[in-house]
Amino acid sequence: MTYKIDRIFTEDEIDLLDDYMSSLETSYVDNNYNLRNVEKRGVGESRSKPIKLLHEKIEEYTKAKIKSAYFLKYPVGAYAKNHIDHNTDITVITMLSDPDSSFGGDIIADNDLIKLERGQTISYTKETYHSVTKVERGERRVYVNWCSFSY
Repeated sequence: MTYKIDRIFTEDEIDLLDDYMSSLETSYVDNNYNLRNVEKRGVGESRSKPIKLLHEKIEEYTKAKIKSAYFLKYPVGAYAKNHIDHNTDITVITMLSDPDSSFGGDIIADNDLIKLERGQTISYTKETYHSVTKVERGERRVYVNWCSFSY
């Protein structure tokens, strides 16, 4: 198994991330080779002290530096094809939405179907093939961090 599931944020921190995501404009709708109809919202160099503290928490957890961070929103019909994340050592994804209010949007990693609960985080190495099933109802909101040991 090349992935790990944990809870690294408190419920208040998850609320903070979800609220912060809602305050950002959609950067663009990604329709590249791997993603279909996924709304991407860049975090960039956030001046928000709480977001910086949460980034520090991720870096402490992974023992790596965050290379880039995004909020992704998967509306009905959105999904991700099976792929690996190039140009990163560790991917860290935290579920912000309540999976009980949607259907689909589950991660498949190492051929395992994984339904994350709100607040759960999955991390995996760059060698891990993964995908996201099509969202059939509701929406999937996640906070994604790509981390590097040499950044």
